[in-house]
Amino acid sequence: MKTVGKIAIGSVVAIVVGSIMVGTSFAIGGLEAINVHVPDPTTRTVDIEDDFSNIVIDVSSEDVVFTHTSEGSCRVELVEYEDECTNDVTVEGDTLTITSHESDIRNFSIFIGYHAPRVTVYLPDDEYADVDIDINTGDFTVESGFTFDSIDVNLTTGDIDIKDAVVSGDINVLGTTVDSTFDNVTCINLIYNVVTGDIDLADFIASEDISIDITTGDVVFDGSDAFNIQIDLTTGDVSGTLRTAKSFDVDIVTGDVSIPRDGNGGNCTISITTGDVDIDVDN
Repeated sequence: MKTVGKIAIGSVVAIVVGSIMVGTSFAIGGLEAINVHVPDPTTRTVDIEDDFSNIVIDVSSEDVVFTHTSEGSCRVELVEYEDECTNDVTVEGDTLTITSHESDIRNFSIFIGYHAPRVTVYLPDDEYADVDIDINTGDFTVESGFTFDSIDVNLTTGDIDIKDAVVSGDINVLGTTVDSTFDNVTCINLIYNVVTGDIDLADFIASEDISIDITTGDVVFDGSDAFNIQIDLTTGDVSGTLRTAKSFDVDIVTGDVSIPRDGNGGNCTISITTGDVDIDVDN
């Protein structure tokens, strides 16, 4: 038999054996359905009659959006897939809570034309207290014009986009694979810890500290500032402009450094294993 023929037969055998193994694994795991379908989303609106100051959202695979409404009360619009995931919306005490529940049936679904579920919170007021967001897979977006006491985000995979916001306390971000954009945002401290992803800070002001810890990713400043800035990267670049001169302390194993002369506008400490630093100060 020719070599090509042996390879072809071997490939077929491998595919058959692999299919049997996968099928056996599904059977042992109690798989109840294998679906190939186009999901049919439903849109549901929950009107919130009670007042609240705090917002807690804990969802699995949904985008979360905060936006304004001119109506006198809050409403939550939910784009759901009833066979996969639904949400509970409650107000207890002073807290609006939104939580997702996945289906008890374990489906192996191949989705065609799939759109991510979404939670859109229409907020009638400009000012709220503490915001606590926990998302497994999805994006968190805050549209312009809100004031918060604090923002805590725990995001496994997704994007964060916050613009034109005032945070009277701290912003805390913990994530795995996350890209973030903060545009015209003020706070006291930014504590940012992500494994992989980029962060863009445009017109971002922290009155005390900016602390960024990323394994792989870039940090870009655009007219942003804090009294103390600390950046730790394994692989990535730090670039852009700060508003005030700093006393720089840069430690790079492999890469190029371009920084302005030291000033008295606080400290900027940057530690990178592999990457470049190119920072300037706005005149």
